[in-house]
Amino acid sequence: MRLHLCLVLACAQLLRAAYPLPGHSTHGEAFNEGPRQAAVLIEGAGRVDFPVKTAKPMAQRFFNQGVGQLHGFWFYEAERSFRTAAALDPDCAMTYWGMAMANVNNETRAKQFTAKAAALKDKAGDSDRLWIKCLENYYKAGDKREKKQREIDFIRDLEEIVHAEPKNVEAKAFLVWKTWHAKKEAPISSPQAVDALLDQIFAAAPDHPAHHYRIHLWDDRKPARALESAAQCGQAAPAIAHMWHMPGHTYSKVRRFDDAVWQQEASTRVDHAYMMREFILPDQIHNYAHNEEWLVRNYNELGRAKDAAALARNLIAHPRHPKHNTLDKASSSGLYGRTRLLETLVKWELWEDLLALEKSPLMEPAMQEGHEAARLRAYGVAHYHLGDKDGLENRITALEKLEKKTAAEKAAKEKADKEKAEKERASAAAKTAEAASKPPAQSSPETPPAKAEAAKATPAKAPAKAAAKSKSAPDEKKAETTPAQKALAELRALRAILDNHADAPRLLEAARDIPKDRAARLWLRLGHQHKAAGLIKELPQDLAGQGARAEILMACGRHDEARKAFDEARKLAFAMDTGLPLHHRLAALALTFGTGESWRAEPP
Repeated sequence: MRLHLCLVLACAQLLRAAYPLPGHSTHGEAFNEGPRQAAVLIEGAGRVDFPVKTAKPMAQRFFNQGVGQLHGFWFYEAERSFRTAAALDPDCAMTYWGMAMANVNNETRAKQFTAKAAALKDKAGDSDRLWIKCLENYYKAGDKREKKQREIDFIRDLEEIVHAEPKNVEAKAFLVWKTWHAKKEAPISSPQAVDALLDQIFAAAPDHPAHHYRIHLWDDRKPARALESAAQCGQAAPAIAHMWHMPGHTYSKVRRFDDAVWQQEASTRVDHAYMMREFILPDQIHNYAHNEEWLVRNYNELGRAKDAAALARNLIAHPRHPKHNTLDKASSSGLYGRTRLLETLVKWELWEDLLALEKSPLMEPAMQEGHEAARLRAYGVAHYHLGDKDGLENRITALEKLEKKTAAEKAAKEKADKEKAEKERASAAAKTAEAASKPPAQSSPETPPAKAEAAKATPAKAPAKAAAKSKSAPDEKKAETTPAQKALAELRALRAILDNHADAPRLLEAARDIPKDRAARLWLRLGHQHKAAGLIKELPQDLAGQGARAEILMACGRHDEARKAFDEARKLAFAMDTGLPLHHRLAALALTFGTGESWRAEPP
């Protein structure tokens, strides 16, 4: 019986060694994450011709699709395409190169895939080996190069491919990508030279997805130089949402907000189709929430407040997956939705809609101080504009409780950190004392005893200096103002204004975190026209900002300047919702200026 049991256990151990743990891949650790379902060929993933050594035509097609997806930064689906190509032809080394490239933001996995590609180099073609060499050099073990040099070396390796194969469009495209991608470590000295390389690509392949790279190249410098590519980027790979999103960057920055909205709405539709097809959550798509929140901002640029609020509500309603979508996670749809919804309703003075949120699950109290302070502050501003003193007082009370709670949590954390540091110091001191109690080791001939003792004594002064510096640091550092404190500063000023309290100007002056248009109107209410006029230059150039500028200048008696600001607002108001309070006030100004009822400009 015992022998039988031992045999069973031995077999179990052998099976455990032979087969991976549940959910783990038989192909190695790198494959434990990433897509598991097979890819399908998708229309519109970018026209790419990147021949690699493979005996399977279908593997080549999936490889080309993966490269197109790389150019569109659709990395998850690119890896899926390369995995499917590898399943069709396990000996194709370049499929693993593709998987490594799809993990440009995950160096651990990229290294593992590069090792798989390198192991198959003998079965690869001459051109393939050049590509694999690039990644081998970039991810080599024990690399002691500085980050800048490492990036430069990758760029130079790609230049070698371009030199060896001057007609290779993909080599030029990836060279452009890497030159842009490495800019933080190795700044681009001549973007115009990189742009000239893009011209070579488009001369050979006018609809290549590298249009995406031109947008990124000029995005932070001179976005107008990317307008030609912005008009072709989405069409170059229409199945990739990010390729529609990026032209929105260009159009937003040249203030063509209606064109930006068109692009961002296209990106949304493509992502929605992808979610329905693949059964994935919105926040599993790296760029989805960012596209939507920017679309909310562009709706607001155009005065499309209803669309902006509806989209923000939709973002809040997305599934709250604990890994992908929480208020603690930057760039999550829940975080963006709350922020943009409050921003929209306050911007367009939709006070009743704002207060109605309190009874809605869309704006529940938040555990995070910043989010909760923003919620209470927005409600307080709404109460002020509705003349509701009791409501405003309730928000001030809630913020005071939040401030005390935050301070208590901070103090508790500081105490715990201090106790931990003291324990670590005590432990270190005990170890030092224990070491000192042991007999000293015999000094070597090269180190005389006197010098050895001097060497021990010298470093002892350094910790004392460090301790002194550390002790003085907290005194030098100014305490940061918390979100709750900033909110309280404004709401207390608003309370004083409603009460006609003599302290109102002082409190308003102290509340430095108030948006300029709101602050200017508050100064006007207090009769301080010079204070309001002083903020005019700081007002934004968007529709709401130009409208506020016209109103404030008019209130200050500067009618000619007010007319100019009104004319600027007219140009931007072609899509503005007609029921907004600002719309009604601008319509009244139009009558004052003799513009008539049809005061809004025609769409551009």
